[in-house]
Amino acid sequence: MKLIDQYILKEFIRFFLITFFAFIALYLIIDFFEKSRMFMSNNATALQMASYFLYSIPMIVSLTVPAAILLSTLLTYSFLSKHSEITAMKANGISLYRISLPALAVAAVLAVFLFFFTELV
Repeated sequence: MKLIDQYILKEFIRFFLITFFAFIALYLIIDFFEKSRMFMSNNATALQMASYFLYSIPMIVSLTVPAAILLSTLLTYSFLSKHSEITAMKANGISLYRISLPALAVAAVLAVFLFFFTELV
């Protein structure tokens, strides 16, 4: 793996983790406020509420991974473009296909992981 691939992968994974956990947190916050009336009317304890949200995380993961991949790809390449790194790579003779290859590889691996995750969990 070339150094440029490692750099793009590092940036992509950084943005992916940030967006992934932000989407999960946002989903949980919205779900909490939607379900809070139901929890209060049924006198649910904090442990029961926490277990509900903990057990709903696998479903949330399967819903948020595609959006997190898309947003992290956009953020990664806009970050590289903002700092003129894509221009420098193109001036160095690297094609746009080669520049986008690390993100495509990670997205493909995550898609396969998500397929098996949704089938088995």
